[in-house]
Amino acid sequence: MAVSRFLRFKPSKSPAEIDRVLRYLIRHARRNVEGYRCVLDEAGASPANIHGVDDLSRLPIVSKETLFRRVPLRHTLHRLANPSRCVRVGTSGSTGLPLNVFMSRGEALYRRLLVFRSWQRLSSFRFPLSVADVGSWVEDEAPMSIQHRGIVTVVRISIALPVERQIELLRRHRPQIISGYPTALSILAEAPQGGSDLSSLRLVATRGEVLSEETRKTLEASFGCRVADYYNCEEIGNIAWECPKDSEVLHINTDGCVVEIVDSRGHPVRDGEEGRVIVTNLYNCTMPFIRYDLGDQGVMISSRRDRCACGSQHPRMAVLSGRDDDYVHLPDQRKVSPRLVATAVNRAFSGESPLGGFDRHFRRFQVVQDALDHLTIRIVPEAERLSDFHEVIAPALRRLHPGLHCSIEVVDDLPLEPSGKFKKVISSIRRPDTS
Repeated sequence: MAVSRFLRFKPSKSPAEIDRVLRYLIRHARRNVEGYRCVLDEAGASPANIHGVDDLSRLPIVSKETLFRRVPLRHTLHRLANPSRCVRVGTSGSTGLPLNVFMSRGEALYRRLLVFRSWQRLSSFRFPLSVADVGSWVEDEAPMSIQHRGIVTVVRISIALPVERQIELLRRHRPQIISGYPTALSILAEAPQGGSDLSSLRLVATRGEVLSEETRKTLEASFGCRVADYYNCEEIGNIAWECPKDSEVLHINTDGCVVEIVDSRGHPVRDGEEGRVIVTNLYNCTMPFIRYDLGDQGVMISSRRDRCACGSQHPRMAVLSGRDDDYVHLPDQRKVSPRLVATAVNRAFSGESPLGGFDRHFRRFQVVQDALDHLTIRIVPEAERLSDFHEVIAPALRRLHPGLHCSIEVVDDLPLEPSGKFKKVISSIRRPDTS
């Protein structure tokens, strides 16, 4: 058991070692995490029947709705975990449901190492390494922060900052890698001299959204370096990285997770068939994610040979949908990333719980832009928390632009689209003519 505990941090696991780690994680979660114990017991699923990856379909699939809303967030953590001493990262709420993810320091370090290694597969960089992470931090929390991690410096830049200020910070810190959402990075690239004076750049690593071919070309032209897409989520870290030989193919990071593609009943589908993306975290015992539904649609790609044309032996997949939200245009005709708008709504209610996690005021939300100066926020509320949503959300949105107004629609449900995906930010207006 002790060997399996440390085996989860091995950088290159064999299939037999992955099976061994899985057995340990499932048994560990059953004994120490009350939420998972309840889920397994209700499904009549016994860890004794799980010997490896091939047996995962015997376990129930969980999601934010079926696990993290059913029980207090504390019951999804290891019984001995001290949240105040854990590393905490927050999801952006890409399905309209924000969540905080807790890890031990060792688990967080391993997660970062897997991300660095995935970058290294598509670019060469030197140490000390400077990384610019362009993300959805809100202005009053962290418009810009610098974290020194030994020989790696991470400069976190909020997309709430004016574009000119973001570009100024990039030029000042001269990163070798820029990581961020395609929608946020394309706004920088389209700005006058957006990518100039960044000769230090070796890689633009996009994540969290669909990277269109048009956006890829825009980023490459502006930043003058390789642009590569990474399939990441806060619950796992790096799930897969773009194949160096085929941009439509992703190689699964088998050291950090197991990926399944399943049908509507939770059964694995054949290679080449579309289905829901289900992931299992292979290293996080503090807050396990076992057969976790990401809300994305994907497909496994079969190959007639063990080794890809790029030389990798890692399994191949493609993400088909689930991460394509619309830009929002402000009254002054500025275009902003949908991530910034969703974050503003998510954070409007934050700060009530020391554990963070779900906002208990609402179950899910969706933002619809129906005019240049108006957003409609559709909210599925918690039955016991019928808050004055307009009073809380409107000031948060006005911080994006003082002329931005909103209306609130309280609804019973926000169904998925026919494709099986959920868009949390939708624009129903034509793009303003800025010429």
